[in-house]
Amino acid sequence: MGRTIIAGNWKMNTTLSDAISLSIAIREQLSLGADKEVILFPPSPFAIPVRDAVRGSSMKIGLQNIHDEDSGAFTGETSPTMLQGICEYALIGHSERRSLFGESDDFINRKIRACLAHDIKPILCIGETSTQKDAGLASQIITDQIESALHNVESIDNLAIAYEPIWAIGTGIVPEASEVEETLGVTIRNQIRSLYGTPASNETPLLYGGSVNPGNAYAFGQAQNIDGVLVGGASLNAAQFVEICRQFTLEP
Repeated sequence: MGRTIIAGNWKMNTTLSDAISLSIAIREQLSLGADKEVILFPPSPFAIPVRDAVRGSSMKIGLQNIHDEDSGAFTGETSPTMLQGICEYALIGHSERRSLFGESDDFINRKIRACLAHDIKPILCIGETSTQKDAGLASQIITDQIESALHNVESIDNLAIAYEPIWAIGTGIVPEASEVEETLGVTIRNQIRSLYGTPASNETPLLYGGSVNPGNAYAFGQAQNIDGVLVGGASLNAAQFVEICRQFTLEP
């Protein structure tokens, strides 16, 4: 299994004061072992204030999106070089970036390679729609997304993968932990093994995301092939997010 990661994606939410207050509340309530990583993904304007608010804790900061170029005429974008010293992680390929902003497989691949080249740890987001799932295409969609995202990527030592079935994001529809474990433990780990070998397959953290809450985090945490969770709406509530962290990391 890979290292345990619990990540909170705040999306386009919070004001500056909200972001600082939320960060401080999580920091004050959170208690995890050294083998667990908690990552906050605030909106990009708040990355530095949130980093400062959690200073002294073990929490990490990530950015929700980056560009693949180091600099240039890309209005509104953030480059990997701009994150150095601020963020350790970046979300790449989230379904909202794919569907709402038209990010292609090639662009996602370039972002992954840019992150790795600048020591930013990418969390690659993958997942199928309900239509694709009902048509029996989920495994093919997932493997295609991984293969395209990792094209010409030599090493995935700093990569994590988050399986987020699109039909579960923000809907309250949550697959059984056994179903998620089958996808992560068989479909995804087997593909990584075929591309990078057994050690990489065993060590790459595989996360689940999609309507994660304090009521289902424990079940995901007990599954052998689920290394962490990517939390959306519940990460905007300090008490809920901390409880998810606690439930996911409880011993059986």
